[in-house]
Amino acid sequence: MGTTRFSLTAAVSLLISFNVNVNANPPPADSSDAVRMRDYADQIRDMKQPGGEVSCCSVADCRPVDNWRVNKDGHYEVFIRKLTPDGHGWPNGPDAYVEVPDAKVIHGSQVPEPVACWTRHPENKGFYCFTPGSGT
Repeated sequence: MGTTRFSLTAAVSLLISFNVNVNANPPPADSSDAVRMRDYADQIRDMKQPGGEVSCCSVADCRPVDNWRVNKDGHYEVFIRKLTPDGHGWPNGPDAYVEVPDAKVIHGSQVPEPVACWTRHPENKGFYCFTPGSGT
């Protein structure tokens, strides 16, 4: 009986810690990223993962994108910047271009500038959403 209780407790603890690690952390309120996104924060929160009803921001860190490109194969690549002391970029960002899976690109977004919702996770190369913005 004691072993079963320990196993159940350990399993619950692992699930709780997994959920904590997957939840998104918005940029610090006074960071340059937060200031840039402040005027359209509601539109970002309304972005849904393509093909679903789950908010992009509920599972990944959404940040404005300074550099993106389309590669020779026609896929978007986003520069995922390492977090800087002023709060610009992503925690654990690789400081490199990362290809966005086509299934994670949101076309026709109301967000005015490019935004990526990314977290260091092997699934979908870390992307939950990317929009090149309504200006494209």
